[in-house]
Amino acid sequence: MNCPAPSLPHSSQHSFVAPSTSTGPSAPGGWAAVRREASLASAPSSWMTQDLKSSLLHTSPGDVLGSSDCESRDVMRRMKQVQVADGQVQEVQVVQEGTFGRLLTATYTSTRHPSPERVLVKTLAGGSSNRQRQVVLQEALQMVGLEHPHLLQVMALVWHQPSDPPMLLYRAPLHGNMKSNFLPRVSRNIYPHIIFFRFLQSCSPLVTRQVVQMALQLLQALSFLHAARILHADVAARNCWLDTGLRVQLCDCALSRDLFPGDYDCLGDNNNRPVKWLAIEALQRHAFSPQSDVWAWGVTVWEVMTLGQQPYAEVDAGEMEEALLGGVRLAQPINCPDQL
Repeated sequence: MNCPAPSLPHSSQHSFVAPSTSTGPSAPGGWAAVRREASLASAPSSWMTQDLKSSLLHTSPGDVLGSSDCESRDVMRRMKQVQVADGQVQEVQVVQEGTFGRLLTATYTSTRHPSPERVLVKTLAGGSSNRQRQVVLQEALQMVGLEHPHLLQVMALVWHQPSDPPMLLYRAPLHGNMKSNFLPRVSRNIYPHIIFFRFLQSCSPLVTRQVVQMALQLLQALSFLHAARILHADVAARNCWLDTGLRVQLCDCALSRDLFPGDYDCLGDNNNRPVKWLAIEALQRHAFSPQSDVWAWGVTVWEVMTLGQQPYAEVDAGEMEEALLGGVRLAQPINCPDQL
């Protein structure tokens, strides 16, 4: 059962901190999904620094950004890094639409990008609430400032008026979203032993070597994030994108709950979570770590091997903890070699 949208981001429900004898955002061994030690740099007075600073820095303990001023200041700092005052988004086409979120492709120009560039846009529908905007911004900006060939992070934030929905721009991967790329189920029934993507010709199935290469690329992205002391906490095919040469790029999870509602479940805590992708400790204690990210990576590889089937489809979300504790694991796909 899904909870009412939007669900709270992970960091509002728990802090992603590994065991440590120290405390605070700069403590040795500390891990964070969005939280990093940061200070809010001075900026010219504008609606961004007035209205949003108020909404981001003065949230109550139960609000979507949590009770940490450090988190809120960090979100503000990241927004300032990518906001483009003169950005123009044109030739918009809707790719996917949820209850309040929209995924678009568009052409983007600005002073820094005078040549039109094709971009992917995550935005909200008109009339979205401040709470929904805050959730999306916090989740989308977690990887700002990081550069890696297998990460897809926000390149620009276009937000001209506070009443407008923010538009988060990404460089558009050529082949689109990994989960959306899996062939429809009718094709799976015809070719159950091979893996196809929509952009591949029917004579070009993915072989095991290519699947392993894609899995390793995703693992490289996770290793890079972990070296930067950042946890993703929602690794899945829905948050991966495919570029030329089957290059996998891991993206943030902003809007994923809205655009892929079937992948998230509510366990009675008013928080939609990717239950079927979570490790046992994440289900039990909301405890996330590099190891729990790698667990979700394994589920993602299983998604690719099974043409995008839902993991643990036979297990109710409310019974996942008991099932994992009882030793239930994903079955070996028919096309998966024993060595893999």
